[in-house]
Order: sequence, then C-alpha cells, then structure tokens
Amino acid sequence: MLSCRPLGQRDRARPDGRSSQGAGISLELSYVLACWSTTTLEEQALLSWAMLELDRYPILDQGQLLGGATWSRGESVQIVPDDSDPERLFRLWEALKLKHHLSALYKARVIRIGYRPTVDAPPVAASRFSFADGDPIAEPAL
Repeated sequence: MLSCRPLGQRDRARPDGRSSQGAGISLELSYVLACWSTTTLEEQALLSWAMLELDRYPILDQGQLLGGATWSRGESVQIVPDDSDPERLFRLWEALKLKHHLSALYKARVIRIGYRPTVDAPPVAASRFSFADGDPIAEPAL
C-alpha cells in the first residue's frame, strides 16, 4: 500500500451531535500491482491478466469482500487504475532499494473504516460512587 487519503465522514451526526453509527472515515487506498518472474514475457503476461481481471470486475460488493457481515448492504469497493503520478512508482522502487519491476498503481475507493455501532441508550443522569478505607466485608476490629 502506498498511501491512504481520508475522503469524509462515514455517517451523519444526529441532531444531538452524536454519531448515529459510531465514528468512522472513508478512505481511498493506493496499491501497487507488481509481478516477479524469471522472464519479462511472464511478468508482462501476469500483469496483463491481473489488469484485465480488475478491469472486468472493478466493483467488489458485500459478497466478494472478506468479512461480508461487516459490510453494509449498499457498500462496495471500486478498484480503478491510478494514473495521477507516474513518478510515485519510481520513488517507491527507489525507496525499497529494489530493482524496478513491471508494475501499475491502482486505487481502491471508497473504503470505510470505523468503530462498530454502539448501543443507543439515554445519557447517564446521575451516578453513585463511594470510597472508604478498609474492607467492607471484614468484621470491625475490637
């Protein structure tokens, strides 16, 4: 993964200012698709096949994503080529101190992360708490 960028809030706030589904953010993730092989012809064939499959199925829905129960019914992830900055690939290979391999950048959007929904309960109006030295169960010393 190269980077992630927040896109906005996952859910709307209620009139009282609290979140309706827990805190969360939407992200756009960047990935590098790279192939290693003994020949350049195999690398080209593998990368071409992977790119064709991502083009054929660019949207992943609840049935195709791991942890299907954690995804909402309407949520999906779109995978698209990232042609924004070709320099990023060269900087990545240079930073990894690896020989450059045939690779391509992709974006996965919109990924939502956050806390699980909390139980909606009325606010606490009062609480009682006391503290005393000693053991309340032990009998008093004579």
